[in-house]
Amino acid sequence: MAKKKQTKAGVVADKKPPALRKRKGTIEEQEEKDRCNKIRSMLRRAWSRDPVRYEALRKARRAYAGDNKRQRFEYQCAICGEWWKQSDVSVDHCTPCGSFLNMEQIGEWVKRLFCGELQVLDKECHLKKTKQEREDRKNEDIHS
Repeated sequence: MAKKKQTKAGVVADKKPPALRKRKGTIEEQEEKDRCNKIRSMLRRAWSRDPVRYEALRKARRAYAGDNKRQRFEYQCAICGEWWKQSDVSVDHCTPCGSFLNMEQIGEWVKRLFCGELQVLDKECHLKKTKQEREDRKNEDIHS
């Protein structure tokens, strides 16, 4: 029986267990895709602890002067200029990292992940920017 999953848009989607999902391509292609997914996940986790990421947060912060005694800093969004608490911002790559689908693409992806310019965005601006980048990439793929 498929489980129901609530997405951010409020749409309920069927989430099948991995064994019941349709696999595309040969077994070797799927194994490489699974390996790439695991490697991408581990590298993103390592990037989340990267000192350069913390430096981007430090540059975008100021001391908090409000009533909440537990909040020490607030962070400015690079797009809208508003100030937010840390749980409401994320560090974003100015140039998208994209994805890698096979092992030949990993070197360029890692370079973009760790060596790209960073900015701090609030979650709403980050979502809009990411959505626009995906649409642009999709349109680029269609016209290529």
